[in-house]
Amino acid sequence: MKKITLLLIGLLLPFSMLSQTWSQDFESISVDGFGAVVWPEGWAAFNGPTDTGNLEWTASTDDASDGANSAFISYHAVDVGLSQDFLVTPQFTPSQADASTFSFMHRRSYTTLYPTDYSIKITTSTQSDFDSYVDLAAWGVEDFGTTWESFSIEIPTEYYGIPVHIAFVHENND
Repeated sequence: MKKITLLLIGLLLPFSMLSQTWSQDFESISVDGFGAVVWPEGWAAFNGPTDTGNLEWTASTDDASDGANSAFISYHAVDVGLSQDFLVTPQFTPSQADASTFSFMHRRSYTTLYPTDYSIKITTSTQSDFDSYVDLAAWGVEDFGTTWESFSIEIPTEYYGIPVHIAFVHENND
């Protein structure tokens, strides 16, 4: 069996939503009495509708671009189908007046390029309405370096004035 390695994505360290002058880190992440991650207020992690695995986004205290914590998703093997994991922001309303862009830090922690896709998606629906998400950006594992890098994206103007959620999505079929 292949060794399972860790893909760290120091999302939102800092994650800045200029539309709300909002900066988010994961320093308030905790673990409940049952070992489950307790995300900062409004954040949620889900297995997507095509997910045949059992791992989700979680937290790491081993590596962060800034501070002590980061969000990460582990590579995980699936026998059949596709692993699909969503990490979703709280709801916010982008606006042109506030230059609706956001940025985050990301990296991968392994050198093997497992067949993995990543995307940033947006929805005007609920956090778990997976069919309503639309891609804002997408890339393959080969597009990630092994050192922390900053990534910024503009929120399309058609979403200005409308409450949205942004999802960071990890998919693999290895």
